Amino acid sequence: MSLVEDLQETAPAEQAAGARRTLAQRLAQRNRLRAERAERLARLHQRPGDAAGPQATAADEDGAALEDFLRALTGGLRSEAPAVQPPPGAVLPFQRPAAEAAPEAPAAASPAQAAPAAAAKTAPDLDRLPGAGPGLVWALERAGLRCLADLAPLAPEDLAARLGPLGRLVPAASWIAAARRAVAEASAA
Repeated sequence: MSLVEDLQETAPAEQAAGARRTLAQRLAQRNRLRAERAERLARLHQRPGDAAGPQATAADEDGAALEDFLRALTGGLRSEAPAVQPPPGAVLPFQRPAAEAAPEAPAAASPAQAAPAAAAKTAPDLDRLPGAGPGLVWALERAGLRCLADLAPLAPEDLAARLGPLGRLVPAASWIAAARRAVAEASAA
């Protein structure tokens, strides 16, 4: 007999009962799987010291032994590491104090070197470059360019060479033009 003939011979009431039984079986299995998952999650999130009775495993006992050892070694467990706060007014290594924003240049050997050094004391900061964020300002400072007056006399190729691989990514010509404008405005003021 084929499946179609078998279905035609069974009464609709019997077919509905079979469908209900199948649905009930699927629902029971789904509920069983959900309960299993909830139990596993509860065991996963359970602290080693919380396990008791037959549910306690060797791993829980090892964890408790480790906690006891740490208490004996350190005098107790710390819940949180203390926050490190620098003393007020302290300057971190990556910060420059406001008084030292433009470092003093050594005595210049020629008047051509004296002009950028004198302008460096009053020169605008590198943050004014279009598109230069803190990372690029840091890279410029690492390349020896502390202010816009240091940047103004350079050629775009020189700036790209000083910055290394990063020099290919920056708009050197527009930065140098902006630095020259800012230095001219600062010297005119």
